[in-house]
Parts: sequence; structure tokens; C-alpha cells
Amino acid sequence: MIPTRRLLLAQGACGLLGCAAVACGARAPKPADDSGAVGAGRDSAPASSDPCAPPPLGANSVLLSFAEYPALAAVGGSVAVTLDGASFRVARAAEDCAVAASATCTHEGCALNYDAGRFVCPCHGALFDLDGSVLGGPTPIPLPTRPAVVEADGVRVGPPREGR
Repeated sequence: MIPTRRLLLAQGACGLLGCAAVACGARAPKPADDSGAVGAGRDSAPASSDPCAPPPLGANSVLLSFAEYPALAAVGGSVAVTLDGASFRVARAAEDCAVAASATCTHEGCALNYDAGRFVCPCHGALFDLDGSVLGGPTPIPLPTRPAVVEADGVRVGPPREGR
């Protein structure tokens, strides 16, 4: 879905005016457990929109092995990779959770970093949640994402999520 000008203006105004996350339709960040890992220690089954509970990845997935990408072996590690010609940042958010989001900020195209359970734009301060949704900054446009799963020998990344 391509956002309308009215939607973009409303979301932008909401960000500028500091509206409550509920009023903007934003999702609150997942709570951290005692170790600081975002999304860990869930008490109930994850929702289908939970980036740590991706759908089956299918045959078009790519394995990023820990041998080739050692940063993904540890919680908090991330790497920038090219998948199908697009740049993605794959991050290990928790022991059993990996996420993949565009490595390019939707504001002005700066390269994103991963820090403390969020994707961060060092250029203008945009913040994105694990599911690609905007948490703050100058952009109302979420990041394209792909499902990712932690496996015994690496992180498997699937094809782009529908609608992103």
C-alpha cells in the first residue's frame, strides 16, 4: 500500500507534535527482560505481527551462517547484507530472535545502524522498531522488512514481507 499525502502529513504532524503513540497508531516497543534483550521472556504466544515469530520462510530463503557473519552469533550483533539487490541490516535481537529490515533510512537514504533493539539513523535521528515501524524522527515511512529465523548454524532470512 502506498501512503496517501494526507496520511503522510497526519503521521508527520503527529510526530512533530508529540502525540501519544496510541493516537498515531504506533506500536509500543517490546519490554526488555532483565538481561536487556528486547522481546525476550514473552509470557504468551507471540502475535502474528511479532517480528520474532515470522511465517515459514519457504524455498527462497537465504542462510547467513555464523561462520561467514560472526556478529550474528551474539545477541545484539548485526550485519549489513545485500539480498536480491537491496541492502538490509540483519540483527540478532534476542537468543531466539533475528530481524531483517532495510539498511537504508526512509527519510534521506542514510545507512542505518542497529542499537539496543532499534534501527537508528545516524544522520537525522530516525528510530525504527524491530518490525520496521517508525518510533521517532523525521520520517513517517516504515522500513521494508523480511522475516528472519535463528537456526543452529546461522540466521535464515526469507523473502520480503507482503505490504512492505
